[in-house]
Amino acid sequence: NDRIGGYSGYAPPGFGAIARVLNSFPSPRALEELDLLGVRYVVLRMSLPSGISPLDRQALEREGLGPYTEAQAERLVDLLPADEVVNRGRFGDAYLLEVVGSDA
Repeated sequence: NDRIGGYSGYAPPGFGAIARVLNSFPSPRALEELDLLGVRYVVLRMSLPSGISPLDRQALEREGLGPYTEAQAERLVDLLPADEVVNRGRFGDAYLLEVVGSDA
């Protein structure tokens, strides 16, 4: 499973420690961790995907757990170092960011 986060129903070994680092995105340490993991794309969602059960939706809409507000997502995009992201786009209620690894 190539996902490292999000609503995939899969959590790789050690995900708790990785998540703590990635939750500081776009800090230099979080960008370094993304590079170590081989991540190419980051999605910042401002709404939950369709098809989520009401119970799961309720659990995911808690503050600090669910999608970003538009202001939060825009602030994160604005904080990204220009040399770390080659493409950034807004697609509906999400930003898609293509991050640059150290061997790019």
